[in-house]
Amino acid sequence: MLKNLRSLAPALALVALAAAALLLSDLKARQRGAATGRAGFNAPMPRLAILQHSSTPIMEAIRTGANRALTEAGFIPSVNITIDVMNPQGDLPTANTMAQRIAALDYDAVFSISTPMLQAMAGANRRAHRHHILAGVSDPVAAGVGIKMLDSTAQEAKPAWLTGIGTAQPVEAIFRLAREINPDLRVVGVVWNPAEVNSEVCTRRARVIASELGIELLEAPIEKTGDVPDAANALVQRGAEAFWTGGDATVAGAIGALVAAARRGSVPVFSNMAGQVDDGTLFDFGADYESVGYEGGRVVAQVLRGTDPATLPVRDYMPARLLLNERALQGLSGNWIFPAAMVQRAASKIENEATAPAVAPRASVGTARNDPAGHLLVVVYIESPPIEDALEGFAETMKASGSPATWTIKSAQGDMATLAAIIDAVSGEDASIVVPFSTPALQTAAARLRGLPIVFSVVADPVVAGVAKPDGSHLPNVTGVQVLGGYADMAELLARDFPSWKRIGTTFAPAEVNSVANLENFRKELAARGISIETMAAATAGDLPDAVLALGTKSIDAIVQIADNQSSAGFPAIARAAARARMPLFAFTRDAVLQGAALSIGLDYHEAGRLAAELVLRVLRGEDPGLIPIRGLATQNLWLSPENARKQGLKIPASLLARARLIDHGKATERGGR
Repeated sequence: MLKNLRSLAPALALVALAAAALLLSDLKARQRGAATGRAGFNAPMPRLAILQHSSTPIMEAIRTGANRALTEAGFIPSVNITIDVMNPQGDLPTANTMAQRIAALDYDAVFSISTPMLQAMAGANRRAHRHHILAGVSDPVAAGVGIKMLDSTAQEAKPAWLTGIGTAQPVEAIFRLAREINPDLRVVGVVWNPAEVNSEVCTRRARVIASELGIELLEAPIEKTGDVPDAANALVQRGAEAFWTGGDATVAGAIGALVAAARRGSVPVFSNMAGQVDDGTLFDFGADYESVGYEGGRVVAQVLRGTDPATLPVRDYMPARLLLNERALQGLSGNWIFPAAMVQRAASKIENEATAPAVAPRASVGTARNDPAGHLLVVVYIESPPIEDALEGFAETMKASGSPATWTIKSAQGDMATLAAIIDAVSGEDASIVVPFSTPALQTAAARLRGLPIVFSVVADPVVAGVAKPDGSHLPNVTGVQVLGGYADMAELLARDFPSWKRIGTTFAPAEVNSVANLENFRKELAARGISIETMAAATAGDLPDAVLALGTKSIDAIVQIADNQSSAGFPAIARAAARARMPLFAFTRDAVLQGAALSIGLDYHEAGRLAAELVLRVLRGEDPGLIPIRGLATQNLWLSPENARKQGLKIPASLLARARLIDHGKATERGGR
């Protein structure tokens, strides 16, 4: 045997030499790509994952800043970098699942936004050691992820694969500012989530400075966003003279509810999360979060270009700014006055209408007649890929129109109490038009705003929502865009292309009238073609995986998930559960195919947002919304992923392949189809 090995030695040496040459060639190609910030001819396109806590304005500002830094560094999405954004909408179990997925896949780097996302990613990354850059974190050391000190690259200072930007909230400074604005301030309330380390750090510091200033700090611990209204109301009853909020992501998701409770008690809110004056706080003192994101994005770019994170310390960055809201002074109890020096120092100020420079008279709230420069309040019940597509279409059309109108986007994060609080606080927005995206947002707006113009979008059936009649007439202050799913088309596809299937399943959200209506519509279309449907109710997004697994025990041929807000936001969990049940999965949005479905029939939600913007512009120019017909989207698109179909053991008929838009996951593109 030794003799045989000796005879093979020259050949083995040549093989080893060739392999080494190929490895060196590939390494050089990768280095060339990293040096230019672009994928080289032979180099793979770098992949970046962004793990974002939720879709609050602050989180969005951080991501916007990071994207700007990456673009300036030469990283262009879909051109020379793949960027996957994962957003659990504040749900920590979902965040942990997303983090585990990132760690398991071949990402070149991950950018986490917020302390909870830092912790989720760090926990999932213990073995994979993906390059990890953090931002939006009040205290990286206290986060408990192995960071022992800032501004150090010593081996014991931090994990070698972890770096980024910490942003310590100026808690002591904001309490001193509050005392400067109201020298008589004696009792401050705080609603906070003890499960968030960042919030705990800020609250501990608040206790110290409050004691130093002779201020009593009343605390109301909460577990979730939906707890904010009741906790805030209780603090008002206990005598809170103002509310403070620090770096608490849970409370940030319900800032509208906190402000609404404070207004009812005639007390102000001051915040370390700069930018919340737009939500009605009296003043903010904290970071410019777009600048924070930009700084974090610069670090991401360094790592993607080849810099070892071990050589980059975790450092603190606080581009502090002071924002004032004179309008919020109205109706307050106590002696709240902005000192002149503070006004001069402020980065921006929302002026009281009584002191603002003279402008042309505005139409009264309740009409938008001839008010092209009006302000729009865009209200979202819960973020999901279809909603984000629609918002993108809306924003692009508004900007392209050249309209001077401005808009604010507010999300209830899937919480009905928060949604009601956002609508109840609309008078403080000085809004000309409310633009609800989704059925729950439309229903809440229509029930609480009898005079203000409403232009809706991403609503399956305005008749079911209670704002229209079957004859086409609708409430006098309402118009919008209907997005009825392709249930007849899907039923026809199942009958024609999968004739052996006689029983399918779906989950639905019993609290969403649109979900119930979609289910009944689909059931009728299926029954007409001899197909039955099994259903499982999911009261919350957290119930979706169990509901899907339960469907898998019902002897069904496939899961065809109807469209509603809950399933759209939680579709990744549905896809994972369907995979575990080894069940074919169909759906009604393009993004569902990107997230694991084999095929989907759906509308262009970007177009739904674009059409809503067109209707808004008509109302701003003086048209009566009651006389503008509700518009609908008729064209249904068919998307198909051969890769997902193979994973699900699904054989796709040739005729179906020929007429579908094929999703290429490797390139995130579509090809073929009509």
